[in-house]
Amino acid sequence: MILDGKAPTGPIEQTWDKHRFEMKLVNPSNKRKYKILVVGTGLAGASAAASLGELGYNVEAFCYQDSPRRAHSIAAQGGINAAKNYQNDGDSVYRLFYDTIKGGDFRAREANVYRLAQVSVNINLGPPPIVVSAPPAVVMIPQSQVYFVPDPHIDVFFYGGYWWSPRGEQWYRANAYNGPWGVIEQRRVPRAVTYVPRDYRARYERERHVPYGQWKKDHAQWDRENKKSHKQWEKEREKELKESKKDHGKHDDRGGGQGGDRGGDHGQHGR
Repeated sequence: MILDGKAPTGPIEQTWDKHRFEMKLVNPSNKRKYKILVVGTGLAGASAAASLGELGYNVEAFCYQDSPRRAHSIAAQGGINAAKNYQNDGDSVYRLFYDTIKGGDFRAREANVYRLAQVSVNINLGPPPIVVSAPPAVVMIPQSQVYFVPDPHIDVFFYGGYWWSPRGEQWYRANAYNGPWGVIEQRRVPRAVTYVPRDYRARYERERHVPYGQWKKDHAQWDRENKKSHKQWEKEREKELKESKKDHGKHDDRGGGQGGDRGGDHGQHGR
């Protein structure tokens, strides 16, 4: 009998991000067709089983102990690491990964523990989650194939069949406006999205707010109509960005302010 944990292959530092990016979404009506086995009913296992059950999956939880002193929640030597956020000097993904493997007597699958460590280090850190709870109105940037959500509290764009959102230094991408959102490398963010000017809300405030239903029905046709003009829009934005950077450099040399558009560097100001 071969015990295969189905952990994704590849470099352990990259394998889970790549796996999550390539995963297919599960239709809500199909969730009940999947059975998920949760081994362990401590704080982490019990919360995982409850959360998955609430989402609609069939969940079966199992518990076993080879010693009452090993890997229980009080000692924080197992999955409980995924529910805590006591970050101190020297803590890192690798440090948590190593300590968890060692604390579990080297019995755990390393790939799975590394993913646990990745998630744990980021708990309660960084920007708040991306939440678009209701179908949003959408605004088209004139002469382009880029759209944005006019909500003043969050930067969300649509382009090329995906939704995009910058949070601090990180970019996220989703197939639907309400997620799930996944981290994506900045080099993989389309140029058109990064070219959106930082003052896009003020610049395009008079543009029409299209109801989501109509936008979903018609945006493919609008994209076809704007195919040529979109390329020209990109060229104009690129030229505008270069000029803005030159002006900004001159201001810096003179000890001046923050003049200029400075382009769509949303990673620097995303909410």
